[in-house]
Amino acid sequence: MNIKTFFINILSMSTIASIVFCLILLTRKMLDKKIGQKKLSLLWIVFIIVLIFPINFSSRLSIKNYLPKKEVEQATLNISNLYDTYMIHDNNTLSNITDRTSRNIDYIKILSLIWILFTVGSILKNILLYSTIISHKKYIEIPDNIHNILEKCKKKLNIKKDIKLVIQERVQTPSLYGIFNTKILLTKEVLNLSNDELECIIMHELNHYKGGHNFIYLFISLLECVYWFNPIMYFAGKLIRQDLEFITDDLVIGDGIKLKKYCETIIKVSTISNLNVCTLPSISSGKKNIERRIRKMKNKVCDTKYAIAFLVVAITVISLVTVSLASNKVPEENEVNVYSVSDKVEELLSGEEFIIEDIDSNEAEDNKVEEETTITLPLKDFEVSVPFSKKVHPVTGKEIFHTGVDLKATDSDDIMAVDSGKVIYAEYDYEGGNTIKILHSNGTTSIYKHGSKIYVKVGDEVEAGDVIMKVGATGMATGPHLHFEMIAEDGSYIDVNSMFE
Repeated sequence: MNIKTFFINILSMSTIASIVFCLILLTRKMLDKKIGQKKLSLLWIVFIIVLIFPINFSSRLSIKNYLPKKEVEQATLNISNLYDTYMIHDNNTLSNITDRTSRNIDYIKILSLIWILFTVGSILKNILLYSTIISHKKYIEIPDNIHNILEKCKKKLNIKKDIKLVIQERVQTPSLYGIFNTKILLTKEVLNLSNDELECIIMHELNHYKGGHNFIYLFISLLECVYWFNPIMYFAGKLIRQDLEFITDDLVIGDGIKLKKYCETIIKVSTISNLNVCTLPSISSGKKNIERRIRKMKNKVCDTKYAIAFLVVAITVISLVTVSLASNKVPEENEVNVYSVSDKVEELLSGEEFIIEDIDSNEAEDNKVEEETTITLPLKDFEVSVPFSKKVHPVTGKEIFHTGVDLKATDSDDIMAVDSGKVIYAEYDYEGGNTIKILHSNGTTSIYKHGSKIYVKVGDEVEAGDVIMKVGATGMATGPHLHFEMIAEDGSYIDVNSMFE
């Protein structure tokens, strides 16, 4: 998948996640007095899933099934009509249009490059911040009483991992640092606190560790770097971290720490320290957040007997809305995608695929490759695994018309152009993986899919037998093979079985 396609997916996922975020806020407001914070925080799972996994499938739940269909004067349009309409009668005219189109500014590509630069820059900035924290440590000897408190708290929480205490000046409030080599960061000012106050601090950080919050904090920071252009992501990250602090406070109180002493410790720590230079699980999280946390602890919500049912319904509804927004329309029986004339011109020039959901096998039979043709085979060594016919899709399980042939080969085999022509498409496609389309002088187009590496680019002139791609298993493929097909000048698929008999 190229950066442009990936960026378009990021934009789509960001838009859907923003809608899901609003639904989560509404749901939290409705269930605030009915469900405890720990269970209510499970709603964020749907939000994070939308940000991680691109949703691309057909569903009856898709909102696109209920949108009004675009009215057009004709239901189908073939390439010969396109040539007549735009007076494209030779390859030179088509070449001139292609050259003019290629000079147009690709704004999506420019935006995708800007996005990747800012994303990489943000990630490197965070890595630099994290890596410099420990480099600023001061080797101050930890008093024995603090070591004893740490061991006592670890025993109470049944934590066997070796977690070290570090005195440093970079992070100005007690915090949890690291994923594998985990440390509790302290400042020299904290050493003057009483044993009970130190126990509150250490219990708080150890509960963060036990809940895996150090990993969640890091993961949310990564998502903020990827979705830096969406301000909702920062607001969501802030709320997720706030929820983790609420959950940790409940756990500390549940472990036997007195509420009054714990609240006093949080306030005292906030008066002698500042906010972190980077986001780490910490007992002090700013004055406003501390006020919220103390109010939350004093007015602790007890789950109602319908709490789980409310939560299941809420997550189900939000998930269904997500599927409705993200999934594609399910094509009706015998439905054909319809394009306007201008769409078809753009498709011809850009090489984007004109997909036919259903095809008449009798029509295809009339377009067989004639025996006297001098077309070169696309592979030297191969085995026909799926011919031009109806088949069950190996990934989706749906019965479709297989518009080409699948040629089983090894991932080291070269794919060759079957005839001379001009490359009109050479990109990654979600379903076809690395795909190449070549327009030939007789008006036919040959298509090669699932390659591992592309050797040509749009606009290249190729001869029959030229190596254009390497066999692979990219896109929706179950193993290394070449999917090869040909489209006639009138837009119908050619039965290519005779080529491989």
